[in-house]
Amino acid sequence: MTAGPALQRRCEAMKACSYLVILVVAASCAACSSSPEKDAVVESFERFQKGLKDADGEALWGVIDDATRTYFDEFASSIRKTCALIREYYPADDKVQTLRSVGGDLEASARDGRSLFVYMLDARKLEPPENRDSTVVREILLQDSTATIVTRSGETIIFTRNGDGSWGTRMFLAAFRELPAIVTLTDNIKVAQENCRLLGIDVDRIMSAK
Repeated sequence: MTAGPALQRRCEAMKACSYLVILVVAASCAACSSSPEKDAVVESFERFQKGLKDADGEALWGVIDDATRTYFDEFASSIRKTCALIREYYPADDKVQTLRSVGGDLEASARDGRSLFVYMLDARKLEPPENRDSTVVREILLQDSTATIVTRSGETIIFTRNGDGSWGTRMFLAAFRELPAIVTLTDNIKVAQENCRLLGIDVDRIMSAK
């Protein structure tokens, strides 16, 4: 089983995220009653818009939610540590192909979750929306630690309150998780780790190490 080249995964991730963010670039808040919490959500939303407009992946990382950060942090760590396992323990004849299948070509961009997110998103490729109604906020619905922005055309964008009190969007998370190339890559990592277990390696200890 192979996951395909890094460029394919990157392009698929960019395409999926472009489809999502097309709904929200350059939005304006119309007919929204104000409150401190809603103002904070709008502020995060505006920072999100600016990150898209400026093609600034680092800025977009700053307005995602904790769950998305955790996902990318863990994914980057999994790539790095699995590649290390393969280099250390796999038979020489199998190393090159297996490294490629578990994201070895992504390793340089998987220093941490932030760098992996920025690389795979490639914010320079994101495009503005064509439907103006998709850019106008009709209302903000608050429920506990979740804020739902509803656009004039009926799309919804979810923000959640982070541990530090800020609001972050989780719209990128599902897009990455559901990409076929990412599903394949995740499966390949699991297979490689299981093979290392069959070789008598304490994979859980290695993967949980800082």
